[in-house]
Amino acid sequence: MNIVIVGAGAIGSLFGALLAKKNTVVLVGRTPHIKAIQRNGLNITGKTHTHVKLSAVNSTKDVSISANLIILTVKSYDTEVAIKQTIPMIQEETIVLSLQNGLDNIEKMKHIIDKNRILAGVTTHGAILTHPGVIRHTGRGKTILGVFDSSLSKQLESIVHIFNEAGIETQASNDIMKEIWVKAIINSSINPLTAFFTCKNGYLQENTLLEKIFEKICK
Repeated sequence: MNIVIVGAGAIGSLFGALLAKKNTVVLVGRTPHIKAIQRNGLNITGKTHTHVKLSAVNSTKDVSISANLIILTVKSYDTEVAIKQTIPMIQEETIVLSLQNGLDNIEKMKHIIDKNRILAGVTTHGAILTHPGVIRHTGRGKTILGVFDSSLSKQLESIVHIFNEAGIETQASNDIMKEIWVKAIINSSINPLTAFFTCKNGYLQENTLLEKIFEKICK
């Protein structure tokens, strides 16, 4: 499958490296990261150790393959700009997968492209861009994908299979909006607490007081 990942930061690059084992992958990202990949390839450390040579560009205009799947991993506030930039790449069979945090990405996308092209997903993998060209895989997780139009069920099944084949543990959901809300609730509980108390995610479970605060925020 020809896959273009738009917004290739930490998660986008991690998924790109894994998917590139058996697919043709192009990363679209910020110039320093892209230039480092062009020079030295993409290095993944941490939970996954691999070095991958793959195509990387800093503009969708420079993508040379015909995309079967476009994966959007940009920040939520960049969704509209990014999806508009992908329009020239979208052909009859192209599917666009939003693998982003946030609650309104799909609505933004539906204003620009047909909903029968859109898949959505969430992942609990953790990754950090330590410096250009190098991603640290900080935590293994699960990935859940779903559709908003039942006509895409076969495409969803195919993409779930491709992800699993690449070593990305993935399952399909019948209610992907529920999964998006669950991820948003968890993020809105973890992120502020770790920022306020300058600690890592795991410490919230080790500290009894913070664990109780976390639970109250979730509720």
